[in-house]
Amino acid sequence: MLAFAIDRIDIANYVSALFTVYIVLIFLYILLNLVFSFGLRLPYARWSDVVMNFLRDVCEPYLRIFRRFIPTLVMFGDHLDIKSDIVNWKSSYDGCNAYAEKVKAAGGDITMMLLPAMGIKGNSHMLMQDKNNLQVADLILGWLDKHVDKATYENDVKGFVDLAFTDPWFLGQRLAVGAELFGRQTFANSNQAFNTSLYGAKFSAGTPITDNLAVNWNYSIYNQGVSLSPAIGTVSLPIQQAAQAGAYWVSSVGNGVTYSTLDNPKDPTTGVWARTNNEFAGLGGAAKFARNTEDVRLYHPIVGDLVGVVHAQGGYVTPWGGQQLPLLSGFFGGPQLVRGFAPNGFGPRDITPGTTMDNLGGNVYLTTSAEFQAPMPFVPPEAQLKIALFSDTGSLWATNASTVPSLATSLSPAQQIANSRALRSSIGASLIWDSMFGPIRVDYAYPIAKQNYDVTQRFQFHAGAF
Repeated sequence: MLAFAIDRIDIANYVSALFTVYIVLIFLYILLNLVFSFGLRLPYARWSDVVMNFLRDVCEPYLRIFRRFIPTLVMFGDHLDIKSDIVNWKSSYDGCNAYAEKVKAAGGDITMMLLPAMGIKGNSHMLMQDKNNLQVADLILGWLDKHVDKATYENDVKGFVDLAFTDPWFLGQRLAVGAELFGRQTFANSNQAFNTSLYGAKFSAGTPITDNLAVNWNYSIYNQGVSLSPAIGTVSLPIQQAAQAGAYWVSSVGNGVTYSTLDNPKDPTTGVWARTNNEFAGLGGAAKFARNTEDVRLYHPIVGDLVGVVHAQGGYVTPWGGQQLPLLSGFFGGPQLVRGFAPNGFGPRDITPGTTMDNLGGNVYLTTSAEFQAPMPFVPPEAQLKIALFSDTGSLWATNASTVPSLATSLSPAQQIANSRALRSSIGASLIWDSMFGPIRVDYAYPIAKQNYDVTQRFQFHAGAF
């Protein structure tokens, strides 16, 4: 038994070391090619030739796989005739052209842009620091629209600031007290034709009641609003109205109750985890609404290391005091509810032809998910890799408590608002890695039930618990 345990540990250490070495080699190979792209070259020597051939033989098979799927843009400015002992831009350009031809021959997607040939002259090699950087940026954005699914890069254009402090033993008591300052900004993309801004503060306090039950209370004050992007076409009329209304303050109190019998909070295999959250806005500020969300997860071992997971979510929000529910205070359907759908991918939507057909948000959602998780076959447990099969089902819609149902009659007859309670469903598989930074998972989901105006996104990357 001891020898078998040592063998498994040795295998895990070997796999870990192999991954580390391979990542370092790939990083070194990419770094050297970046240096060579500036025209720098190592003096020829037998040892350097052997090293470069080794790096090429080891790294190219791996990188070639990604070049088939990841588009590449290479952009050169003006003054390629400049040549010195340090750099030779003409040689660098010719080398990139040769590289591009090889990528194309391998079935990859690569674009070479020589700005002077496109009528844009005078740029240095520091393109984004030149005076015409906005013109260059427009070229890059145009290329992204044609070569990259926006859903794969939209999250990279979000601004996020979050500063938080928590004292878990306030005044020596089992009372956790915390404060948070946050700011978030999103920009118009394929899934929303408007910009959003949010900034504010949150103060919280929480304490355990028993070993399995805990409660918390909080007060939040934040400012949020919608703005339009000039680059976007005719946005949906409800979005225009939300932008014209301007930003507004929300002052709310809330509380939450958490119940947990999980055997391991980080990697559970049995037990129940449940949380209910309530928010009441209207103690000051401009918005008045009440919101409730529920989240329940059940983990149960099936056989051996196979674990079954059932996950249910629900939410409801309604305005009060004769107010309408602000756009950003509603719920928007996406992969956090049903995997296989893009952010803002399902829910009430303006489907008026000639507009950006935006998701308008709803005020009710219900979702369920069933999942089987198991360790990755033929991989040592110490690698912390798991695979999963799942099925998600849910819906998100607007009731009369929301403004969405009334839009179909209050707006012009040409406006078309879709507000279906139809179920959205998907099936898929996941790869889960319990990394040193927390659980990281990649999901592939195939929607099997959707509306024709929904927006899907099969691949999703997620960091955090299931």
